[in-house]
Amino acid sequence: MSENVVQVDVAEGVATITINRPEARNALNRAVRSGLPRAITACEADDAVDVMILTGADPAFSAGPERRSSPAASSSRSAATSSSRRSTPASPTRTRVWA
Repeated sequence: MSENVVQVDVAEGVATITINRPEARNALNRAVRSGLPRAITACEADDAVDVMILTGADPAFSAGPERRSSPAASSSRSAATSSSRRSTPASPTRTRVWA
């Protein structure tokens, strides 16, 4: 099931990291969540890579976390949903940029 769910192509200093689960709209399952850090680490260590691009196979970038999950994940999702209904400001998005 985890075959090629994260693909890396390097050309002219650009590493394109692709989440390849189009049948699931590139949902982040366990294989993707473990494959992405490995791909990023490999690209960081590759002297031929100057820039990384993260993308998803068509039709979507990513649908987010896998919907099929354990009961524990389901209860934490319920808690997150109820807490998001509060009127609190959204947390900032963190972007990692290498120069």
